[in-house]
Amino acid sequence: MKQEKPEEAIALYRQAAAKEPTDYYYSNLSQALAQQENLDEVLGICQKKVVKTGEGSYDTCSNINLPLYKQKGFTAVMAFYQPLGNMIPRRKMAELYIKLGREISYDESSDSSKQEATAVFQQALKIDPENADTQEALKNLIAS
Repeated sequence: MKQEKPEEAIALYRQAAAKEPTDYYYSNLSQALAQQENLDEVLGICQKKVVKTGEGSYDTCSNINLPLYKQKGFTAVMAFYQPLGNMIPRRKMAELYIKLGREISYDESSDSSKQEATAVFQQALKIDPENADTQEALKNLIAS
């Protein structure tokens, strides 16, 4: 990817993930695919590969946050996350929402980004009410 040869990078990441199907390799693959705007494949990798392994930080799933938000909007991201809540540990799901909320709150292209980020942080608090990171992020967002 650094050499700006995305097709080669994607092929190599596919090989690595096939040999060792971990969130780490799928995350690298998903970043490369997202840069190529192949969001549907990244969504599938998250849902069908990474979530089923039940390990890792679910970076593969969070890599799709901002590209999906920019391409299909807030509703699409929330629809993508909804079924994951039943498959990913609560703490990890809350972390995905926190990252999403932060990315949305930093996104300058949307007039409604503050409202949407607030909704995401509130969803994270429903999942993990005692999460200090979420509480702090929401407090900072409201103060800004």
